[in-house]
Order: sequence, then C-alpha cells, then structure tokens
Amino acid sequence: IEPGAAMGVVFSVLFALGVLLIEEASIRQIDLDADCLLHGQLETLVWFGAPETLGEAFSPSTLQHVPRQVVVLFGTLFAAVLFVAVLFKELRIAAFDPSLATSQGFHAGVLHYVLMVFVAAATVASFEAVGSILVIAMLICPAATARLLTDRMRSQVVCSMCIAATASLVGYVAASAVPSVWDKEPVNAAGSMTVVGGVLLVAAIIASPRHGLLVRVLRRRRLARQIAVDDVVAALFRLHERGESSVTMPMLARVAPGRETLEAVGSATALELVALNDGTLTLTSKGLDAGAGIIRRHRLWETWLVDEAGVSPDHVHDTAERLEHLPPEPRSEARIDPHGKNIPSR
Repeated sequence: IEPGAAMGVVFSVLFALGVLLIEEASIRQIDLDADCLLHGQLETLVWFGAPETLGEAFSPSTLQHVPRQVVVLFGTLFAAVLFVAVLFKELRIAAFDPSLATSQGFHAGVLHYVLMVFVAAATVASFEAVGSILVIAMLICPAATARLLTDRMRSQVVCSMCIAATASLVGYVAASAVPSVWDKEPVNAAGSMTVVGGVLLVAAIIASPRHGLLVRVLRRRRLARQIAVDDVVAALFRLHERGESSVTMPMLARVAPGRETLEAVGSATALELVALNDGTLTLTSKGLDAGAGIIRRHRLWETWLVDEAGVSPDHVHDTAERLEHLPPEPRSEARIDPHGKNIPSR
C-alpha cells in the first residue's frame, strides 16, 4: 500500500479506536467538545486589544495579548520553513533516491524521520486551533492539488503553499459571506476551509492542464482519431501495392472494418492524405509517403518480433499493428518481412 494511504488508514483506525475507548471507558463522562476536537474553533482565537495601525502590531503591549495558539503556530511555521529551506536539496534527493542520498553522506532514513517529526509537530500545533478535520485536509488537499498541476518538486512546494493559503482565506470569508446570502448564521470556518480545499482538488482533478480528466479524454480521442486515420491510410496503401489505386468505400470497409472508418476517411481527406472523387478514394503523394512509413514500421516490427523475440510469424501481426503507430522503428537491414512482403524504404 502506498505510504500516504497507509498513514490515512492507520490514522482513521486509531481515531475510531480512541472514540470507542472514550465511549466504553469510565472517562466517557468528561466534557469532550466536538467543536474543539473535530471542527476547531478559529472564531474563538480572539485577539484582545487588536492593533489599529501596523506600528502598534509589534508593540509589547499588543504582542502580550496574542493568543497562545497563534504563537505556537508561528513558531512551528518558522522552524518548518527553515528546515525545508536549508535542507531542500538533501530532502529532495532522499525522497527520490534514498540510496544516492545515503551515499552522498546524509542518511535518508534519518532525514525521513526528522521530516516526520516536523509533520507531527505541525499536526499537534494545529490540532487545538483548527481541529482534526482541517488538519487532515491541509495535509492532503494542497499537496494533492499541486501534484496535478506540476511535475517539478520546487514548483509543487510553492504551489501547495499558495493553494493552502487560498483555501484558508476564501474559506474563512465564505464561512460568513455565503450563509448571509440566505440570511443564515455563519458556519464553522475550519469546515468551510476544508470544503474550499476539496473544491480546489476536484477542480484540479477535472481541469488540470496535464493530468486532468478532460485533458485525458481529449488526448485519448485525439489518439484514437489518429490511429483510425493511420489504419485507413495503411489499408489504402496495401491495396495500392496490389494495384488497386482507386478504392470505393465498400472495398475499404472490407479491409478496415469499424464504425470510425467513415470519420477517419473525412479526417484523412482534411489532412490531404486521401483524395475523394466521385465516391472513389485515392492516396495523395503525401498519403503514399505516410502509408509507406506506417507499413514500413509494421513490417519491421514483424521482422523484429520473429528474429529477436522468437515469436512465430503467424502470431506477430496483431502486435505489430499496435506498434506501427509509434514513431520509432526497430533497427533492421531486412528488405523482406517474415511473410515474404517487401518492406518499403525510407
């Protein structure tokens, strides 16, 4: 199981065990406030004697009224930022290649446990102020959202902080602004922040420019359309090799069956690979070049599968038909494929 998932499972199980113990043990009569334990109460961090100007914000008379939770959180933040900034290179190497990190003189295991200490410290420092729900959400949602937006470590760290800050600010404002639209009482700020963090994560899952669901669907459709066009061009080239330069749609349907064939013919015509005249399909010079390249890759892969992989000649066609759509081709000096057909030259 992936370490993050395992940690979530262990946390949930032990949290449930704690609730069970509280319910079954004699301590069930204690005052256990669910708002404090689960949801947090950011609204109760009242800053008595709040400053009216920036200069008053750092005066001794003002600082002595700063809530203890805020002081602890700022101290934890400073220590964590300093730790990551100073050891960022070492942490990055240890995360991606622990063996290399150890060989470079800094033990990856030690760095891992120190990092876990900082995670635990941040969790404990945040627990009293914001509650367990927001702590878990902020451990997971900003990093998961950033992972969908970038593939670089440094960018992910910065992006995670920006997403966390956005969720915090928007959630805090929305906790009172959104209910007021319907004349309702303000909702819990920590819960509102968690909702915003979840919304940002779902938005990234759907609309991420590289890993989002929409991009994947569009990429798969584009690839499927390209494969269908390649199949049509390859089928027409095979018929051209047999002396059938002009092909009707029924003839093409027999050698390239499928519902997408008609659409592929339209795409191939738009790409100037195929010319359509009076219901007859003819490969253009550009289409002949493209068809020769596809058939060349197909027959070279068939040759490679027989000569190098030891596959029987009558079992290589389907595999080669998938590999022919990939631009690289196996290196071979062969001129005849395993079925006795000529391999087109470059």
